[in-house]
Amino acid sequence: MTLTGAIPHAEVLERMAESDVFVMPAYIEGFGLVYVEAMAAGCVAVGSVGEGIADIIRDGENGYLVPAADTEALIPVLRKLLEGGEQVEAARRRGAETARTLTWARNAERCVPLYRKAIRLVESGKLRVES
Repeated sequence: MTLTGAIPHAEVLERMAESDVFVMPAYIEGFGLVYVEAMAAGCVAVGSVGEGIADIIRDGENGYLVPAADTEALIPVLRKLLEGGEQVEAARRRGAETARTLTWARNAERCVPLYRKAIRLVESGKLRVES
């Protein structure tokens, strides 16, 4: 294990591409784009239950979740990841697939219909906008 301290973002992405697992059982984490970057790089991501990434990572399906700051709960997950196997490889594949769906273009596709509906409601008088 190497603790590097701060490194440039481009180097972080390079290191992720060379890695199998990304572990950050953080607490007080709003979303954590770094998990998605790790999944896109082919890492199995381990995040925290109840934090923002729990909306993206489905435990045992496309990554793993543990209680925040619970090192004891992390141990069996890390053992499973070190042992590998089909379940771990399937989580890696599904994680990469999940990451590919989380793009700005996809986000815009989801938002446009909402904006159009809001405009229609304003035009029809059913929604009032205050400035």
